[in-house]
Amino acid sequence: MRRKIRVLIVLDNLNLGGAERQAFILSNHLNKQNDFEVFITALLPEGNLLNSNFDLSSFIKVQPFYDYPNLILKIFEMVRFSIRLRKLKPDVIITYTIRPNVAVNFAWQLTGAKCIFWNQRDEGFGFSNKRDILFNWAFTNTSFYIANSSSARNAIILRSPKVESKIHVITNGSVPQQPRYTNQYWKDQLRLDDRPACMMIANLTKRKDHETVIRSWNYLKYCIKPLILPVLILVGEKSDTFENLFKMIHEFELD
Repeated sequence: MRRKIRVLIVLDNLNLGGAERQAFILSNHLNKQNDFEVFITALLPEGNLLNSNFDLSSFIKVQPFYDYPNLILKIFEMVRFSIRLRKLKPDVIITYTIRPNVAVNFAWQLTGAKCIFWNQRDEGFGFSNKRDILFNWAFTNTSFYIANSSSARNAIILRSPKVESKIHVITNGSVPQQPRYTNQYWKDQLRLDDRPACMMIANLTKRKDHETVIRSWNYLKYCIKPLILPVLILVGEKSDTFENLFKMIHEFELD
């Protein structure tokens, strides 16, 4: 019987966001195939997923990665983390988001894997300057690149045009589900009455551009008078931009 291909997915942490959800969608899909055995780990094995009913059966905890400020210690930690991953005996590694991309791609050959995928999930947020030797080495040391959009693909090419032939665009997956509640239930909960609404689903972090949406809503407020302004609903975990966004909404009198 042929041995299954062991796929290791490396996340930054276990706080549920778009990248983490995509990782688990991919993991569940591949585990249903006969040819793959998928495991998930994280640089920092902590987050709200641990206290949820999310299926973590494929998760394996390893000793956390420590992001040292010192260059030599950071290199040492990248090497040490790859050696830790070797114990999981991966054949293929897929890293999600900027920190795992750099931390694992830097010395992935020490894991014993046959190849690794740099997984670009945004338009290059977090891409460091051209002189960052750790980033440059990790970026060019990868086997292949996955981009979840044409914008992500362009960000990779802009950084290094020579790698264009190694980029594969794979758009985000989705799992269709039946709605738990009716439209009327949510209208009542949000006190919308008959007002139209628009929703942005994204955690409130620096990597998401909520500011442009709020500024646009302020502009829309003056454009559509005397019509009723649609309700803007921001859905996501409160994070590092929450306070500033709340102030913007109050200043523009959108609350």
